Amino acid sequence: MGSRRGGGGGSGAGHVVAVPMSYEFPTGLTLVGAYAMAAQRHMHEYGTTAEQLASIAVQTREHAGRNPTRCTATRSLSTT
Repeated sequence: MGSRRGGGGGSGAGHVVAVPMSYEFPTGLTLVGAYAMAAQRHMHEYGTTAEQLASIAVQTREHAGRNPTRCTATRSLSTT
């Protein structure tokens, strides 16, 4: 079910968006922004460092590179 948000101007004026996104769309929250907010919260609650989160990205890329049926070649990634 959609909800009409917006009115006079700005981004999202007159667009019908899903109810869960009705608060995010007018403020411009994107998938990347949502991830950043979740990462910041995790860092705050558990003391996770940016280096630890970067390490996860590096390890994920390495594992993906070992998949013989991957869609595209992956370039190496490092935290240094």
